[in-house]
Amino acid sequence: MPAFIVLFDGAKKGNQELINTDHLKIHGMEIKGYKKFILAGIIIIALGVVLSNSMEGSLGTVLIAVGGLLFIVGMDRKRKDGQQEK
Repeated sequence: MPAFIVLFDGAKKGNQELINTDHLKIHGMEIKGYKKFILAGIIIIALGVVLSNSMEGSLGTVLIAVGGLLFIVGMDRKRKDGQQEK
């Protein structure tokens, strides 16, 4: 499935789909830690840019802002992980 449709590998339990936020799987490749936030941020920013250029309204701007926030969270976690390793 395309990466922009299935961001998180979910586990089925009854009729509910539980989202597992411990890891991210894309085409069998597992992404852990800060990388999932950076990837989700980049994807949402790109979607926001496309929507802001093709439609009028503020949805594209909101998606750019949310994607930027996720990107900042990912970079902050990357910095914290680097400090913990030292």
